[in-house]
Amino acid sequence: MPPMAHPRVTPWHTIWAAEDGRCEICGRPMDQQVARFRLRTPTASPDTAQSLEVWALLCPFCYGGWRPPFDTMRISRSAASIVAQGLGKDLPTAAQWLRSMLARYGVIVAVQSKGVQVWLPGVGRGWIRSRATGVPILRQWHPEVGTTWTVHRKPQSHTRGLPPPPQATSLKVWRGFVPSPQEVTRVAQVPIHAISVTIVIGADQWPTLRQAATPAHEALEVPLQTPEGFTVTARLSTKSIIKAERKRRQLEAQGHCVTIALQGQLMPDLTLTRAGFQVHGRPRPE
Repeated sequence: MPPMAHPRVTPWHTIWAAEDGRCEICGRPMDQQVARFRLRTPTASPDTAQSLEVWALLCPFCYGGWRPPFDTMRISRSAASIVAQGLGKDLPTAAQWLRSMLARYGVIVAVQSKGVQVWLPGVGRGWIRSRATGVPILRQWHPEVGTTWTVHRKPQSHTRGLPPPPQATSLKVWRGFVPSPQEVTRVAQVPIHAISVTIVIGADQWPTLRQAATPAHEALEVPLQTPEGFTVTARLSTKSIIKAERKRRQLEAQGHCVTIALQGQLMPDLTLTRAGFQVHGRPRPE
């Protein structure tokens, strides 16, 4: 398998790594694919950016001047029930616990125009949807396999130690991610051709894919974790997922060990294109 890190060795990868993936305003950790970058001061010029110190790493909320929804959002009954069962608490207590933990330790792993996926390390992940009126709502929650409902917090290990960029004096209510008028043009990246990759779907990832594959969706934008620790966004058809699930059940019924792999082309923005599943089986050892 070709090295996964190569397409992202860019100035932006360097800044993200130097700050340990933390927003320089709020300190929230984020996946590299959702990171935003802005000039540290209004007087700085990208044309003279020989040093990357003129650029600041921001989370999507601080970049757009939005107030994060984690501590005020609604929790759907289905999501609260999953957490309540895991904690052994009632629904209101479980919902408040989830809000508090996400506000303190939630990691932003994916964004859409009207939603954000947040991961609570060691516990699980879910999608928060914005609404035209009212507070955002967390509708889905997928616990990690074998979770003890204890957050595994990873402290920030390093930073450039630069002064934080200015923060908006009045944060807006988050209604979704829209282009910011203050967005700056990024430094041109070296063109990189797509490379063919194969990603093995882990036991903790396949159930989430299968649950999302409902007749209501023709295709899904799904974040996948590679063995190297990179998050890849793949566009998968529900038909392909259901077909792979059928093959998996057949092989397991025959007593095989099953391996599910996703094949496609990896682009520079860590998007997997023309993706398809390959399901293989081998006899279980006696």
